[in-house]
Amino acid sequence: MIRRLLIAAALAPIGMGAQTPAAAPQAVPPGLPIDRVVAIVGDQPVLWSDVLTSINQRRAQGLQLPTDSVGQATLAHTVLGELVDEEMLVQKAKEMKLEVTDADITAGADRQIKSVRAQFSSDDDYRAELKKAGLGSPEEYRKSLIEQYRRQNLQQKAFAELRKKAKPVNVTEEEVTAAFERSRADLQKRPATVTFRQIVVAPKASPAAKAKAKAHIDSLLVEIRKGGDFEQIA
Repeated sequence: MIRRLLIAAALAPIGMGAQTPAAAPQAVPPGLPIDRVVAIVGDQPVLWSDVLTSINQRRAQGLQLPTDSVGQATLAHTVLGELVDEEMLVQKAKEMKLEVTDADITAGADRQIKSVRAQFSSDDDYRAELKKAGLGSPEEYRKSLIEQYRRQNLQQKAFAELRKKAKPVNVTEEEVTAAFERSRADLQKRPATVTFRQIVVAPKASPAAKAKAKAHIDSLLVEIRKGGDFEQIA
């Protein structure tokens, strides 16, 4: 609840300010002073530039940005919420004195860079697109990715430790039923439907059965060749 209030308060100017940054999460022109605090986790601020950087990284990985302002603002809110969740886990990892090594993160970052680089025919095109996407130079992009992978590893380790310490929750059938009844009004009604299904079982004859059937067919063929009545034989 506190996290949602912080995000709502921090993002309130997004929809009202003249610049409307949430409606335009595009590449950031160099030197443009747009940074500001949009959320606080513990004593760590989350900046608007952090949101833009995360969006730009996703663009580099193939994310298609919404074309309407509502969709762009929704994307910005979603990304900010994820960044807040991530920062909470990172801080928990530090509190638990969890660490990651360079070997844990550089290989993954370099694979990501290789995948992105393969989409361009030349280094010049690659550099130009990184700059256009607000990701800086290839060196800056790699540094940013390594930091991102470091944080992801810390989050995974913190989450794993928290799961070990968490008590299992037993949900009773009565609780499931009560939850269903509370949300019944919000559930969409489905029209009555009839479903037909066919089960086909392919018989498989044994070698002995096949041999017996062949012998019977051969005997019938002999009778027909002798001039026997086909209808009676069949």
